[in-house]
Amino acid sequence: MGAILEPGNTMPDASCVPEPALRPFGEVPGAYAIFQVDVDAETGRATDARYVYASPEYGRITRRTTERLVGRSHLEIGEVDADEWLELCRRAVGGEQLNGLEYNPLARSWISYNLHPAAIDGYCVYAFMLVDAQQLARQTEDAEARTYRFISEMLSALTGEQSHEAAMEGMLDMMSQVVHTDRLIIFECGDSTTTVTFERCAEGMEPQLGTVFPLPRAALRQWFNKSLKDPVALVPDVAILEDFSKPLYDWCRESGVHSLMTTPFFNDGELVGFLGAYNYQIDETVDLNRLFAAVSSFIAARIDNRRLIESLAWASDHDALTGLLNRRGAQVAIDALLAEGPERPHALVLVDLDDFKKINDVYGHSAGDEALMAIAQAIGATFPENALLCRNGGDEFQVVLAGDDAKRVDELVANLSHADLGYEHEGERYRVTLSIGYVSYPDQADDIEELYTKADEALYAVKLAGKAGYARYAPEAISHHRTQLGFTARDIMDNVPYPMVVHTADGKGSILFASAQLANELGYDNMYELMKGTGGTMRGIVHGDDVERVCGDFAQLAQSGTGKLAGIDSADGRKSMSFRVVAKDGSVQTVNSSCVLVTIEDVGEAFYTLLFPADE
Repeated sequence: MGAILEPGNTMPDASCVPEPALRPFGEVPGAYAIFQVDVDAETGRATDARYVYASPEYGRITRRTTERLVGRSHLEIGEVDADEWLELCRRAVGGEQLNGLEYNPLARSWISYNLHPAAIDGYCVYAFMLVDAQQLARQTEDAEARTYRFISEMLSALTGEQSHEAAMEGMLDMMSQVVHTDRLIIFECGDSTTTVTFERCAEGMEPQLGTVFPLPRAALRQWFNKSLKDPVALVPDVAILEDFSKPLYDWCRESGVHSLMTTPFFNDGELVGFLGAYNYQIDETVDLNRLFAAVSSFIAARIDNRRLIESLAWASDHDALTGLLNRRGAQVAIDALLAEGPERPHALVLVDLDDFKKINDVYGHSAGDEALMAIAQAIGATFPENALLCRNGGDEFQVVLAGDDAKRVDELVANLSHADLGYEHEGERYRVTLSIGYVSYPDQADDIEELYTKADEALYAVKLAGKAGYARYAPEAISHHRTQLGFTARDIMDNVPYPMVVHTADGKGSILFASAQLANELGYDNMYELMKGTGGTMRGIVHGDDVERVCGDFAQLAQSGTGKLAGIDSADGRKSMSFRVVAKDGSVQTVNSSCVLVTIEDVGEAFYTLLFPADE
C-alpha cells in the first residue's frame, strides 16, 4: 500500500509514490493527480481521498503547487460534493473506469475527466483536460441531439399499441443504453407499500421482481420533496438511506447496492412510482435530466392508464359495495370452474337477507348497506378461502364450492344459518336472519342452469316456511306454487272493502301505513298527499271536537292492553268506537272503527284500525 501520508506532509515529486502507481503514465505531461483512498472495511464506504501526487500541469491549471496539494485531502481543496466525490473514488479503486464532463471550480473551466484505478490497490488516478468553448458547444449539441433521439425512441415505445408489459420492458432496454448499471428497476407506490414491478438486471444478478417494501407513498413523497432538485436524484452512497428507511437500507446492503440513481413518476401531483438504477455509471453524452423529465411523465401516464383499465375490469366483475363478484363475474368464474373439473363435486348456495326492504324503509339505505356488508363479511368468514362468493344483486348472495369443500356444504350452510348475524348502525347493533337454499352437482343437477333453478326453489321453500332457515333441494319439499310469494300483505291492505290505517299507540298517533282506499275516501290522490294534509297523525284525520276523546280512548286501550273500554269490545281485544273524520275539502262524516293493539318489531305498540260508515 505504501506509506500512509498524513495531512500536512509534503511531497515535492513522485519519488515517494509507489512506482507502479505511476507506471501507466510515464512522463505524460497532462493534468492528472493520484489519490490514496481510505475505505472503511465494515461499511465499504470511502472516508477520504488524499493527494499523493499532482503533475505540474495539474498544479498550473488549478493554481496550486505540488507542495500545497500532496498529503492533503481533496475535500479540503476542491469545491466538491463530498459524498459524490468519495463514492466515485471508491468505485475507481474498486476497478471501475469513470469519465464525464463537469465544471471544475479549481480550474474555473469545463473539463473532460477520467477517473480509474491505479496500478496498486487503494490508489486511483484523476486526469482531465480543459474543454474550450467551441468544443463544449459541440459536445452540448451532440448531447442534445442524442438526448432527443433517445426521448423520441422511448416515447415511441411507451405510446405504441403494444401491451403495458412490452412497453415498459422496451423502455428499460433503451434506458440501459444510457445508464450502465447492475440493475434498472421500476417501483410502483401504494398507500402502504412499494413494489418492484419491472426490472432489467445484469447477467448473474438474482431477479427481484415482485419484491415489496413497507414504504408508504406519503413517506416517499416527503423524501423526494426533500432530496430532489432535478428530475434525477443521485444517491452516491446508500448509507444516507438508513435514517429514511432501515428496511430499504438493509436490503440495499444485502443486495450489494452501493449507489442509487432514481427519478420519480407523478400523475396529477400524485406519486405513482419511480425508476431506480443501482451501482450506476452515467453516459455523460446524454442530458439525463432532460431525458428523464420527458420520459417519466409518460411512464406515469402509462402506469396510471393500466391501473384505470384494471380498475374498470375489476368493476365490471365485482360488486362495488361488498367487493364480492357480481353476477357477471360469478358466471365467468363458475364456467371456468366447471370446465376445469366437470366431474368434480360442486355445490351452489343461494343466500337471501330476510326483511331487507324493512331495514331500508325503517332505518334508511345506509343501514341497508351496512347490513349487506356485514352479511358479505359473515359469508366470507364462514366459507373456505377458495370458495366463489358473489352478490347477485339486492339482498341475494351466492356461494359456489368445489371438490372437498362441496362435500362439506351441509356443515358450512348450517354454520352460517346458526351464526349470530347482525350489523351496526348509529351505535346500535341489529340482528338479522338469512334464508338459504342449496343444491349439489352432479348428483342433483346436470348443468349450471339446473343448479340455479333448484337452488332457487330450495331458497323459496325456506321463505314460504317463514324464513330464517336453510334447506337442501328436495323435490318432495317443493310443494307450494311460487305465485304464493307474489301475493303480499299490500295486496290485502289495498283491496279490503274498508279504509285501513296503522298508527302508533304512543299518544302521537303517528301514521305508519294508510291504505289507498283511506286516501280516496278523504279526497287525497295518494299516500303522500294524505300524510302532508294530515300531518302524518290520526289527530289530522279526526275532527277537532272529537280528538281528545278519541285519543284518550286509544291511550286507555294501550295502557290496559285488554280492550276493556266503554263501547263494543270483542273477546279478542278489538275495540269499536265512533268519531267524525275531516276530508281534504273540509267535509265531515261520522265513521265507526274497529281496532286491535299489536306489537311491531322495531316500532313498538301500534293500532290496526278499520274505518267504515256509521250506518254500517
